Amino acid sequence: MNEELATGAENGIVLNKCYGGGKISKLAAAWLIRYDKNKSRAAKLRQQVDDDERGLYLDHFGYERTDPLLVTMVLKLGEAASDHSSLLVVEDVPCKKWEITEYDGIEDLRCIPCIDKPTRRAILDCIPFTKMDDVKEVLGQLVPCEDEGGGEVNKYFLDITPPGERHDEEQKPPFDDASVYQSTQVTVKDLLNRKKH
Repeated sequence: MNEELATGAENGIVLNKCYGGGKISKLAAAWLIRYDKNKSRAAKLRQQVDDDERGLYLDHFGYERTDPLLVTMVLKLGEAASDHSSLLVVEDVPCKKWEITEYDGIEDLRCIPCIDKPTRRAILDCIPFTKMDDVKEVLGQLVPCEDEGGGEVNKYFLDITPPGERHDEEQKPPFDDASVYQSTQVTVKDLLNRKKH
């Protein structure tokens, strides 16, 4: 028997909205094992269920967070999909490039702004370094767009502090102490405006 994918499953992502870690319930695992056409993945999950001591963490048994089968399972089982220490939900993915941010187990989806080719070229002209590795590091903070029109990228912050002058992550002072934190963070829009003046 094949379970039909839920409407919208292709554009959903599973996130945990509870402190701790995102885990599926044993009922959820049984559902995935039953309906997964990838038998080797289902077998791996079955083995983890048998060996389960710490819970079945979302990212430990071969399903991407956007896997339509995983998304469908959470939509169909609702709260029963979650382990007692988790709260799994499905959210729509509103962008092409994204990352999951996490605080004490509670997860959010953050879109990564993309940058079109003309804006990328303009930024290259504005970056105050000469070493190509330093320039690449700044541009690496943005993802290339698959089509023209960066849109929200103009609001995105770039750190254009020369790498040799940056504080080590562990030594960074609080952000409200700007006089100590030697970092030049500018929006793409402001960076491009500097070039015009």
